[in-house]
Amino acid sequence: MSRVTYHKNKTLTRGFKIHVTAGVTAALACLAVFALCFVAARGPYRSFAKRLCATMTEKNSLFTGVFFTSDEIAASKLYYPPEESFENENGTREYKTCAGGTALEGDGWQGFIIEVSSSSLMLAENQAGVQSGRISLGLDGYVDAVFFNNCLSYAGEGGLEKYCFVGQTQDGKLHIGATTVVDAANAAYLWGISADRVLVNGGVPCSSLGGGYASRAAIGQREDGTVLIFTAGSAGFYPCGITYDEMASIMYSYGAQNAAALKLKGGLYVNASLRAGSKDMPGYSLTAAGTEAAK
Repeated sequence: MSRVTYHKNKTLTRGFKIHVTAGVTAALACLAVFALCFVAARGPYRSFAKRLCATMTEKNSLFTGVFFTSDEIAASKLYYPPEESFENENGTREYKTCAGGTALEGDGWQGFIIEVSSSSLMLAENQAGVQSGRISLGLDGYVDAVFFNNCLSYAGEGGLEKYCFVGQTQDGKLHIGATTVVDAANAAYLWGISADRVLVNGGVPCSSLGGGYASRAAIGQREDGTVLIFTAGSAGFYPCGITYDEMASIMYSYGAQNAAALKLKGGLYVNASLRAGSKDMPGYSLTAAGTEAAK
């Protein structure tokens, strides 16, 4: 009887030691990551620290305030990635393209771009567009302004306050740029939603757009009316995500005459299959029927 009790206690002791060892190892690993982030944030390489701060700020990290001051966090919203991060020695912007011309990848992101007919675009709530035979891009529900179901909702004072806005009129054209609530209400949009940045304006890619590395989405339109929808999700450890400047380059290289970055939440679905992004429940879904791969 005592022998059985001895073995039982020995087993419990061994299990306890394993759990303690695992806990100590995990704690040391967390401490090492914390120390690495602290050195990166407070070290001598300020460009790296600014990039880290901008990235953590955009990802709403709970530890941003631990490593950076309030002034540094405020300044990170105006952070511009160094040009060499998206330009080669000849001054041209490059990115890696996978087979088929639809799946794209960069150093810290993986994305997907498609083209759709402007006549099939619509805005839906939640994931209503995630169904067979449809395209659906998940967007954040917390936006500055949205025109949906013939109702314009907006944050702030409204009136003459300007918003970065993407709206589609009945002729299928996307109108991208600064607009007021009054102008948006009188523009006869089929749908509209506020955007993060204008990426391409009049066939010219914008630059020095600020921001760090994050998962992002964009919409643009070619001269022939074809609409381009692009999304990129974070991949790897750091830097993870895509910059506004790199996204502007991609939309321009695919022929967009105008384009804007949208507030991504969720992912891009093609025929109910997730192609890029996450499965988070969006506030709105930009949907389209019928598609073919962007060439």
